[in-house]
Amino acid sequence: MLFACGDDDGTTDAGTDAGMRDASTPDTSMPDTSTPDTSTPDTAVPDAGDECTIENFAVEFELAEYFEAEQYFLYSGDSGDVDPIDTFYFELYGADGATIGPHTFTFTGENYDTCTTCVTIEANCTAGVCTQVFLARSGTVAITALEGAMDAAFTATFTNMVFDEVTIDPDTGTSTVIDDGEIWCNVDIDVDTTVELSTTE
Repeated sequence: MLFACGDDDGTTDAGTDAGMRDASTPDTSMPDTSTPDTSTPDTAVPDAGDECTIENFAVEFELAEYFEAEQYFLYSGDSGDVDPIDTFYFELYGADGATIGPHTFTFTGENYDTCTTCVTIEANCTAGVCTQVFLARSGTVAITALEGAMDAAFTATFTNMVFDEVTIDPDTGTSTVIDDGEIWCNVDIDVDTTVELSTTE
């Protein structure tokens, strides 16, 4: 189930070792008088590394649609046609500023309520009911062809996509990362299809 986007309130995990004070005997050595480090802190999204619990995604059936009135583009790729299935969704909200055309976008942990370029995976879906939702944490999409027109080419490459398991509020669209949720990694998908034009969403 997809939701419209709103304002960004993405959350970050501070971890369990984020600088607790050491109550042991204080350090009485001479203070360090060297020049302090004034470089910009590293704010990059951490690599999933060994956290991965699910890997790879193979698209068996796909559909690219452009909803002209809403300036909304949707690509969906199913893992198969027998339940349970997983579905990869790529959304562009043109009315909110997303580019409906060739470009490259790097994901940096956007919240679902504000993303204008969004990628999710709905997993373990039976009769349209899914037990898990994943939201892109990092990765890149390079779109080489896309136009909001019937039978226009849509070609794109998704590279090194990493997803966090989340819940999405059905009223606000706000996504929240699940503590100890699964992490879906190493998703690389090449898309080469055509666009269907829809008049209603």
